[in-house]
Amino acid sequence: GLAVFSFPTWIRPGNVVVNQLFGGYSGLSLLPITFDWTYVTAYLGNPLLAPTHSHVNTLVGLFCFILLPIIGITYSGALWSKYLPLVSSQVYDNTQAAYQVSKILGPGFTFDEQSYKDYSPLFLTPALALNYGLSFAALMSTLVHTGLYHGKEIWHRFRSSRNQEPDVHLKMMKKYDEAPDWWYGALFLVSLALGLVTTLAFDSQLPWWAFFLSLILAVIFMIPSSMILAVSNIVISLNVISAFLAGFMIPGRPIGVMIFKVFSVITLGQAQTYSGDLKLGHYMKIPPKVTLPS
Repeated sequence: GLAVFSFPTWIRPGNVVVNQLFGGYSGLSLLPITFDWTYVTAYLGNPLLAPTHSHVNTLVGLFCFILLPIIGITYSGALWSKYLPLVSSQVYDNTQAAYQVSKILGPGFTFDEQSYKDYSPLFLTPALALNYGLSFAALMSTLVHTGLYHGKEIWHRFRSSRNQEPDVHLKMMKKYDEAPDWWYGALFLVSLALGLVTTLAFDSQLPWWAFFLSLILAVIFMIPSSMILAVSNIVISLNVISAFLAGFMIPGRPIGVMIFKVFSVITLGQAQTYSGDLKLGHYMKIPPKVTLPS
């Protein structure tokens, strides 16, 4: 259709290689033509809002770290890729069928290692395997980049946050009262209490200490990821590393792993969104007391 305009596959619909390289759903879509605006905005949001260097960086990264490695993995036969699609978020078993998670679960939705050995290991498509690996790389590079290029600025802003030299925007915002600190404190305590109730009052498989670690993980990446988002319009998420860390800390408890992931990912995501709201409110001269509850 017009959403994914992969015309090379129309010319050679029976050619496997053509469909792998130019297919828009399970292929690499090397000619990414679309007439559907939702496809254009799917990754970076509105492309008109992102700076040019962000688009160039994404394009170079796509070519160097996605397209070339996937082609290399696929046509070298690594990772059993000859038996799998190039691009898919589906996980497969050793019969090329969709992985049936129910076959490796024990009582109470816990992981049964023996059932896993009897059933099948997990097989990931090249794109999904790269997605996991590059997610770790992106998170670590976020910390390193922010520390090297913005570390001094962050420290300076932290020390002078209450008495910094006002620019024209800050001068205009001075006429509004700041949202009291106790508003933030009360919201934090209520959210913390609700999170602990969810974790401890139900069979969540998540111990209390892991709940706090999920929040600490989000706090570690809060400032670096928000700075990357502010200058590039690229969202850095914890959806991969949080699940891996939880799986290491509380092995055999998949529900607990998912709850850990939810708390860390959503906490960071809400912080990124709210920091963007504060930035927009600052430039649009919206009172801080209005921005917080809205």
